[in-house]
Amino acid sequence: MVRDSGGCGGVVVEVMVFGTVKVPATPTTLAYTRDRTYNDLTNKEKISEAYDIRATNIVLQGLPPDVYTLVNHHKVAKEIWDRVKLLIEGT
Repeated sequence: MVRDSGGCGGVVVEVMVFGTVKVPATPTTLAYTRDRTYNDLTNKEKISEAYDIRATNIVLQGLPPDVYTLVNHHKVAKEIWDRVKLLIEGT
């Protein structure tokens, strides 16, 4: 997946991996395993991924800066939310 940074033509390339795919052998190549990319997802999985990105953005936008720095490295909204709950319960 390629995400545009919004800058002056600067593009941040972030490859998102969703497991692996086994590619069968052909008469000229051996079978191998490669990373599963966004294009390999089913429509249902693509919709789920889009909702998770939206949920992640909503959760991150509502956090104070000090909490944001502690959780911004998580990629999935559920992981972020669980981490924020632990931080809040500790105060």
